[in-house]
Amino acid sequence: MFISLSKTIGRVGGFRIGVGKRITSKNAWWMFLILAGVYLCQFFWYMMVVMFWLMYAMLYGMWWLMKAMVKGIIALFAGGAVVAGKAAEKAVEAKRISDANTIDTARIGTAERLNTSPVLNTNTTYTQPITYGDANQANTAATNTKKFCPECGKPITPGNKFCIGCGKPV
Repeated sequence: MFISLSKTIGRVGGFRIGVGKRITSKNAWWMFLILAGVYLCQFFWYMMVVMFWLMYAMLYGMWWLMKAMVKGIIALFAGGAVVAGKAAEKAVEAKRISDANTIDTARIGTAERLNTSPVLNTNTTYTQPITYGDANQANTAATNTKKFCPECGKPITPGNKFCIGCGKPV
């Protein structure tokens, strides 16, 4: 059995297989070119099909990726706006509550702060009410004092347990 151009027994892949004329150096070259051409055509056809499906899958995946990115960006900005809106609402509500508390305190504590005499109903003494800022000045003055390292003399920021310059515990 050998590849032949005549006396066909059967066809396999478009080429005749059978008994007959032997392949010589003359017809072997043409046979090789034909086979190589067919195999190259098949190879490039299959590669074209594979590349088509790969490109389709890639573009389809990129489409979903782009959709996901756009949705994420929209959610990011929308979520930020919602968070900012909620924070603003909480701040406004806290301000309302604090205003309501100061009004109630002013109304309830007026008689005590004015120190009115129940007999004459006149002001005997008036004590200035302590506001939040006045009461807090002593605390802020204490926290704003700078501390220095006893070893190297570098300033120590509040909350540090070690000196930045020499590393000694403070």
